[in-house]
Formats: sequence, C-alpha cells, structure tokens
Amino acid sequence: TVTNSSTITTAPKVTIDNVTFTETDTAADLTKNVTINLPPYTGVGVYTYPVTETDTNVAGVSYASNLELKVTVIQGKDKDGNDALVIAGIALRQNDVKTDTLENDYKANALTVGKTVAGNMGDRDKLFPITVVLTAPEGDKVYGSVDVVITGADATVKDGEKAITSTIAAEKAGWTTKTLSLSLKHGNTVQFKNLPEGVTYTVVEDAWDETTKKGIKHLTDDTLEPEDTEVYKVDDEEKTAKALTEDTTVTITNTKNVKIDTGVALDTNAYVLIMALALVGVAVLTIRRREEY
Repeated sequence: TVTNSSTITTAPKVTIDNVTFTETDTAADLTKNVTINLPPYTGVGVYTYPVTETDTNVAGVSYASNLELKVTVIQGKDKDGNDALVIAGIALRQNDVKTDTLENDYKANALTVGKTVAGNMGDRDKLFPITVVLTAPEGDKVYGSVDVVITGADATVKDGEKAITSTIAAEKAGWTTKTLSLSLKHGNTVQFKNLPEGVTYTVVEDAWDETTKKGIKHLTDDTLEPEDTEVYKVDDEEKTAKALTEDTTVTITNTKNVKIDTGVALDTNAYVLIMALALVGVAVLTIRRREEY
C-alpha cells in the first residue's frame, strides 16, 4: 500500500498492484514481482511516499517495515529532444537504505514432548495423560498444517475427540488456540513440527480429579514415600506459557520410590546358612569314617 502523503502536497497518486502469497505457495525462497504504477508529474521535485505491507496476521511471518518510495523528477529532455519533465530516479528505501526486495520470512520450530518414568516402583508400562496447549501470538492466527510425529507403542494424541496420527490439518479460518490430549508411557515422545515462531506452549500432566476419577495422583510432599503405587512425584512440567523460538523438548519425569523392608537380608543370609549346614555335614561324615578304622 502506498500512502499518498508525499512531502510535496501536490504529489499525484502512486499505486501498487497487489501481490499475495497463499498456502499453496510452499516453495522456499519464492519470489513474486511487484508493479509500481507512476502517474504523470507536473512539477520538478523529490516525491516521497510511505509504503507498507499489509499484515495478514499470519503467525510466524515477519513483514518488511519502515519503507518509503522516492521519485525524483527533474527538468530534462524527452525522447525527441524537447524540454520536458522526466523521472530521473525511482528508489525504494528501507530504514533509509536502498532495496529492491521486500523480505517476508516464515519461521517455524518443533516442540517435542516426552515421558520418563523413574524410581523402584515406577510403572514403565503405565500411560500418563498430558495436556499441551498451543496459542498463536496475540493478534495472529496459525493457518498452516502442523506435522505430528508419534514415537512409541500405545502413545496417542487427540484434538478434542479427534485422534491425530500424523497431521493437525490447516484450517481456512486459522486457529488461535489448540488444546491437545496426549497419553504417553516411559520412552514415548510426540513431536509437533512446523509450529510458527512465537507460538506459546504449556505442557502439563493431568493431576487426579476426584470428581471424574481421571488423571495421576501427584506427590506433594517430597519427604513422603507413600505405599500407594498410583502416587507419583512429577517434575519438569511447563505450566507457564513460553514462546517457541527454537526447537524445544519438554520431558515430564514421574518418580515413584518406596522403602524396602530389609528385616531379612535375602541376598546373603540364606546362602551363609546353607554353607554352614554343609560344613557340619562334612565334619560329621569325617568323624564317622575315623571311627570305622
């Protein structure tokens, strides 16, 4: 868009033919030409026009800014050699530096969510429910598809009631927030690829809800070692929204330990007792043999 507020108040209007990029323009470094339409000028001067790119609120896209078009009109000669006003220079400037290219960059990153189960009572075959919330930057929407890579048996991802196996499909109207339900056991991961830069995320394990009887019972006192094998200590959640600015991994760790009653040391005492009895048997046998002689 050209704003016709040149430093010369009598400046005629300049227009630019619209150029747009759509979701089907997927090639990297794709270029389209912009046509600037200049009007006839009736006076000499340097005409300066502010130029702006239309922000379409696409998350992850950066737009060129601080642009202006300068048109220099001087007294010269036309093609027939007659005195005439001629356009001597046309320059597009960004931050007062000449440019002939407007750069629109789309930046995206990956978010990987993992599960680790630790401790002598940690159940590595148990599925743990995790909620991931993705939110577009304020004022923007996510329009592109998001690839989902699931690693590990039994791991699942849902968008509401819809199972996600490989892709969160693009939506024509875009989306501002996605709340995803994950079920992961030890060693499982889910990677969300092509998330626009600036999208925020939280990764939280679902705590036990007494009403719905769903979730995981969390240990709230580190000094306790409960006998209830369903109670886990949970670490490494991301409860506060963070902006995704690089490839990021969040691995939630659940730990369950119990004290083992060691009143009888089964690892050594039984063997010592057996050896002691065996030695007694040898001694008795030796004595009897001597008596026979």
